[in-house]
Amino acid sequence: MLISVVMVIIGDSIARAFSLVGALSIIRFRTAIQDPRDIGFVFYALAVGMAIGAGNPSVAVLAAFLIGIIILGIYNWHEHFSNNNEFSLEFCLPPEPGFETVYRSVFDKHLIYERLIEKKIRKRGVVELNYRVKLETPQDWLVFFNELSNIESVTDVKLDKE
Repeated sequence: MLISVVMVIIGDSIARAFSLVGALSIIRFRTAIQDPRDIGFVFYALAVGMAIGAGNPSVAVLAAFLIGIIILGIYNWHEHFSNNNEFSLEFCLPPEPGFETVYRSVFDKHLIYERLIEKKIRKRGVVELNYRVKLETPQDWLVFFNELSNIESVTDVKLDKE
């Protein structure tokens, strides 16, 4: 639906097409977006804003209403049927060869899903890893946290509910 709104707005104007590409590239590469779904909301706001700026307020209002209803429906569906077990995990390790194998056994034991969000080296000379994880049993979050914290080389463990 967003693409159809954008195509109606752009029409035959090559200038609008290039301005959309430029705006999206600035937003995408200047902002650290944690969840891929967030780029959809950015694109949604940009499309509605372009519709108003291009002199198509009826397209903007219709798109905002219809896509907003769909977003609310998807959100409610997700809230109703999800098992609510996603967490944001952050921890540090020394930068040694094969450091990923240190925590793999704990991950394999407790997680059904993991996605590496960010990997960076801190000033202290440790590697900081940020993951989005889903626990197999959300009630065992404390057990998972303690097992990961008890690994000798793992430091600064933070587990936040998404």
